[in-house]
Amino acid sequence: MRINSAISILLLTYSLNASAQQLKFAMLQKGESQNISMCVLHEAYRNIGITVTFNAFPTTRSLKLSNSGVYDGETARVLAAQKKYTNLRPITIPTLHMRGTAFTIKHTDFSPDGFASLAPFRVIIPKTVIFFERRTKDLPDVIKGTDFHAPFKMLSIGRGDIVASTYLAGVVSMRQLNLKNVVALKPSIMEIPLHHFLNKKHQKLIPIITAEMQKMQSNGRIEQIYQQYIANLTDPNNEPDFNNGDPPSVPCPAASKSIAKASAP
Repeated sequence: MRINSAISILLLTYSLNASAQQLKFAMLQKGESQNISMCVLHEAYRNIGITVTFNAFPTTRSLKLSNSGVYDGETARVLAAQKKYTNLRPITIPTLHMRGTAFTIKHTDFSPDGFASLAPFRVIIPKTVIFFERRTKDLPDVIKGTDFHAPFKMLSIGRGDIVASTYLAGVVSMRQLNLKNVVALKPSIMEIPLHHFLNKKHQKLIPIITAEMQKMQSNGRIEQIYQQYIANLTDPNNEPDFNNGDPPSVPCPAASKSIAKASAP
């Protein structure tokens, strides 16, 4: 109740500015982490009476549009983005945690413990993804695929033992390539929080949306959106539209829907 009262008081003050009732956010192209974050933000802003829209752009352009104030903020980025794009202010509650995952066909009994534990295997990573290149540079046998799908194609024909990729990229690749024998190993080999950013011109809105997202985190709603979105994405009865943007690949989970029993990593 205290959180709700605080949000109401802050929003009443902020809403005196009529232009604050609709915001538009830039987002990175081609990523389900962006889509899930979009779903979280759609609900969070709706809960405080603000309509939001989203448009997808290449990496640098998206950040420049948000930083310049052409867009009102950035959908989801790592906290380090604020070092270069100094007009962006992060919301401290993550929209989700990007989960690096080891995928395999043959070594399903293996329990990974970080990137170093992958040393005994031939590891395939997506090319030009700097994070995975850096984290695997000391491993003895690393193969680079040409894109996010290529490592899974290579795994399926035995050209490696394990794919190191994000869990969401793996889910999409397995769905699009119709790979039914690939297993996502647990636990994750890394987790990186992604945060929503507002342009500094919306400084007064930060405590309002932070309080709402804190409520959604505390009651489990953010994690519920993540789990249900993945359940929708992997449901064979659904036909995802992987053209990234608003709306996302599958519909955002409705607030009344329950979490699927088989939870994702």
